[in-house]
Amino acid sequence: MSSLKNFTSSTDLHSNTAQALTSYVEALQESDTPDATDPLPLLEQSLDLFQQCLTRQELQYQEFQQQEAAASALTAEDPDPEEGGVSLTPSSTMSLDPPSTSSTPPQDDRWATIIEPVTNSTLLDTLIAQLTTLTTLSALLPVPSAPALSFISTYAQSILDAKLEAYTIDTNRTTEAITARDDYICAFSDLQFRNHLIGIPTYYTTITQAYTSPSINRNTNPQALVKSAESRITFHHSVLSHPDAHQPSSLAASWEALSGASDALARASKLPDVENLAAIHVMRGDVEMLRWRMGRAAVPYEASQKYASALLKNAEVFYRGGRKLAGAVGAGGDNGMAGVEMEGAVKEAVVRGLRGEGGILEILKGFGEGAGKVLGEMLEEGLVGRSELEGLGVHGI
Repeated sequence: MSSLKNFTSSTDLHSNTAQALTSYVEALQESDTPDATDPLPLLEQSLDLFQQCLTRQELQYQEFQQQEAAASALTAEDPDPEEGGVSLTPSSTMSLDPPSTSSTPPQDDRWATIIEPVTNSTLLDTLIAQLTTLTTLSALLPVPSAPALSFISTYAQSILDAKLEAYTIDTNRTTEAITARDDYICAFSDLQFRNHLIGIPTYYTTITQAYTSPSINRNTNPQALVKSAESRITFHHSVLSHPDAHQPSSLAASWEALSGASDALARASKLPDVENLAAIHVMRGDVEMLRWRMGRAAVPYEASQKYASALLKNAEVFYRGGRKLAGAVGAGGDNGMAGVEMEGAVKEAVVRGLRGEGGILEILKGFGEGAGKVLGEMLEEGLVGRSELEGLGVHGI
């Protein structure tokens, strides 16, 4: 029993350490403070620990299955005449006399260690954690990264080919498992595309087929709709840096991806169980800005130019809605909404300026240091150009 206990403790340690490493890398990516830490070795170490954990868990799972089979066989051979009851007395007679108080009965100082059995849900936890780490790794890898691509593909293959489906059985977690799978598939396809291993049509087909499994029912699943929108936005950004970005077919695919993202977010916003609706409204504004910017590129997209005024107006409406909703929710004590409210407010002001409203610089100054952060993110994400900000009087971002 001691060796099994130590084995289980070691498994927990591997899992906890791996999860901590992945969480640390994710925190680094979201931090506003520059950090010189290279995240890639941390993710590689996390994947190695997760694999060791899974190997141990699978051994434990087999042991528990064997123990259950042996117990069932024993019960079948020697049925309990008392219908499974266990006698609580050492003999067939029980004394009704009260226990003697003349002496203290001997105490049993032995302790029992209860080891939770490894189940399909336990194994699924580890598989989903592995896929999450692979997704993060795919998004962070630089180009070119051929050796890493081969490693990721090989590592994920055994998960996707057999284990994920097998370990999802009887867990009631099919949606969670498929979402993690499609997160990885989209991220890996983006990595392949950036390394010029697949073309725009193949990449586009992948993202449009993701999150569409009948088990998810995307039309009623806000998380799947938001994930689908995010994958389409990533596609748009990656296509912009592709050598064929200015080809008519590439521009059309990029426009269609953003239009699909807009539609997915609109449907998600109408579902009763949607989470963080304020952030979704702000994201809808971002998509409209990305579509608007396609009309101002070196090779402008005709539809973007045609609907430029409507796209800017929509963006302003969505940003305002996100700002107001975040403020209302934050007033109820949710301090996490402060960042969303600031983001929506700054972006709304910028769009108002782009639509011709004056005095925007003073409005932005009124937001303090938070405005600079949001404006920097807008530049980085391609929502607005530096020349456009300078036209509003904003310099030095």
